[in-house]
Amino acid sequence: MVRVLEYGAKKYEPENWKKPMDKKQILDSAMRHLVQLMEDEELDSESNLQHVGHIMANMMFYSYHSKNK
Repeated sequence: MVRVLEYGAKKYEPENWKKPMDKKQILDSAMRHLVQLMEDEELDSESNLQHVGHIMANMMFYSYHSKNK
């Protein structure tokens, strides 16, 4: 998850995930990574990082935005 957060900080900007986000889009992203993981694909083709790290990061984002409406 930490590597995914570092990747996102470089791709966008540090702590970009704290900006308002649509919770449905966060869940959609998590689901895409989960489906790919379930299809035996360990690494995300764009970031070359583990799907499980992306899922964990998405769930952190979801948790953050659920309590900070």
